[in-house]
Amino acid sequence: MRFGALPLLICVLLCVPSMARADAASEAQLQYELGAELYKQKRYTEAIDRFIASQRLAPNPNVVLNIVQTFDFLDRKADAYNWNETYLTMVPAGPQRDAGVERRDALAREVAVVDVKTEPPGAQLFVDREELGSLGNAPRRLAVTAGKHLVKARLDRHDDAAATVEATLGQTVEVRLVLPVHRGRLQVRGTPVGASVRLEGEAQELGKMPFSTDLPLGEYRIVVSSAGHQEQILVARISKGGDTVLTPSLKRLAVETSVLTVRGNAPGAEVWLDGRRAGEAPLTLQGVEPGRRRIEVHAPAREPWQNVVLFEPGAATRIDYELVDPSDRAWPGWRWVGYGTGGALLAGGAVTGLIARGTKSDFDREPSTATLDRLHAQNTTADVLMASGLVVLVATAVWDLALRSPDPRSSGRVSIER
Repeated sequence: MRFGALPLLICVLLCVPSMARADAASEAQLQYELGAELYKQKRYTEAIDRFIASQRLAPNPNVVLNIVQTFDFLDRKADAYNWNETYLTMVPAGPQRDAGVERRDALAREVAVVDVKTEPPGAQLFVDREELGSLGNAPRRLAVTAGKHLVKARLDRHDDAAATVEATLGQTVEVRLVLPVHRGRLQVRGTPVGASVRLEGEAQELGKMPFSTDLPLGEYRIVVSSAGHQEQILVARISKGGDTVLTPSLKRLAVETSVLTVRGNAPGAEVWLDGRRAGEAPLTLQGVEPGRRRIEVHAPAREPWQNVVLFEPGAATRIDYELVDPSDRAWPGWRWVGYGTGGALLAGGAVTGLIARGTKSDFDREPSTATLDRLHAQNTTADVLMASGLVVLVATAVWDLALRSPDPRSSGRVSIER
């Protein structure tokens, strides 16, 4: 049962619009027939109301023509003229239109006419009082009474425009109203600087980032492009009284950028690129600008490593680092202890040798066993000190230059995959 009701429901829904149109047409026909009956009864004002109601429900040039003729019969020439203008917008070129133009020219001799054109066209037109409703859309000729009248034009997204005109019976006065478009300010600032900005579907450039311009109110698709970068499209909704700000950031094309990968023996080490922190290792960084860039790797209790690396467009650069712990190095003071001790021993031996020469002079002046023993002791001490100093110096030099392995330093190995 439920499935059997579904097709019926669909049919009802599909028929609703056509039923609504049929109801409007039926009501319009009824209003027209009532108007015709009232016209026969010479109740012309009531007949016009019915004709206008029919026209609003289902616009029809024949109904409009009845309205024109009825107003003319009531000697309401201005209303007849204005409805005749509506009639001319509804009939194509041919005998009917020719008759309508002839009728308009005849009515024009009995009314004052204001020929209103607007820039842009299509604005609604009002004369004197807006609450009485629009008299049509520009360009349009409006019949008015002789004298001064305020003609006003209104159009969406435009400022109103108005003018006071002096209308003369049997003459046509032309009025041109310019409606300034509502505008808002668009600001585009982002990266890269100098990128081209234009409206989608238009070749002409609006400007280069950063820049600002005024645009009519509405929604626009803004295209931002730059050589070597991916094009970006943004939607800008321009509103009155406020700035619309876009901040695009174009990405470099893959063939124009480099990829950086950093790995090593100290996970969590900070990686710095050109003085800015890029992240923690292990790290893979996309979209690196080509060129020479300074890389630094820092980790707590480790000696940092840094170098200048050349990044090539479209290539992947990999850095394998090894940061050393400074405590693993030999104490550098041992070298200076060895050289200092050897130098001190040599100096001591030299001083002792000078003392022995003085003792020998004493012995030459006054020979004695005691002086000779002292001389032998001093010479022996000087020889021992000199020999010891020489041995220490030689041993230190050999250890420093030949036997000692160099202290480990933090290092990085750079490889490029093209």
